[in-house]
Amino acid sequence: MSDNFDKILKQLRHHSEILKHLKRPSGAIGKIIANMKEAQIQLNRYPDSAEAKAAVSQLIKAKDSAKSAIDAANTYIDIVADILGENTVSEEVLAFLRVENRLTDLNMAEVSLFEVGEYSALKSRPGRDGMEMDHIPSKAALCQATCRHIETKIERDLNDKEVAAVLQVVEKLGGAIAIPKEMHEKLSRTIGGRNTDTRIRQDSSDIIRAIKADVDAYTPELRRRGYSDKDIEMIYTKLVTRFSYLKEQIWRRK
Repeated sequence: MSDNFDKILKQLRHHSEILKHLKRPSGAIGKIIANMKEAQIQLNRYPDSAEAKAAVSQLIKAKDSAKSAIDAANTYIDIVADILGENTVSEEVLAFLRVENRLTDLNMAEVSLFEVGEYSALKSRPGRDGMEMDHIPSKAALCQATCRHIETKIERDLNDKEVAAVLQVVEKLGGAIAIPKEMHEKLSRTIGGRNTDTRIRQDSSDIIRAIKADVDAYTPELRRRGYSDKDIEMIYTKLVTRFSYLKEQIWRRK
């Protein structure tokens, strides 16, 4: 009985993994939807054609069906995760995320331009008008590096809920710099679509190098604003120190 049950659970996990792959943008269903969208764009170039209009109508129905298939796949994946106990954050993962003796920045003075600190602390202080708190390194790279470290320690992959829990913690504890919004949008290596999967993977493999690259992206503008190389080196050093603190707090086996 136990062997049969384990076999069923293994099959459920296998089917769930297949569906996860199929529903990704790069998976079969995702590619089909993308192809239908492209075909619809091409057909819309012939607004006077009855055949083109009929084809577009059919394509819209097909896209809706494909999206419904993705919704059904998501439901199946969630149910399987519940059955397998994969929709919870395990105690062994929580052990890494319980941060003790946290060096929270209790300073409530107005945030200074180009000030470096803990992201959540900077975000909680006044005087942030016109500034954004830029994670350096990006929270995505920091999350990926931390997840990889934990997975190595516990010898298994983290589930989606566990990855989300890690992201929440590193987002709060990660180092950041208070930077003018327009400078952030113009020069950041990792804002929005610039933070590609490839960049996240590369940055997560060498966080110190990523910090240097992020600071280098801002260096010409910092110099233009009158900051010396010594000032810029201090920004870099403070960000490395923030990462060292986070690493000390999380990257250890409880």
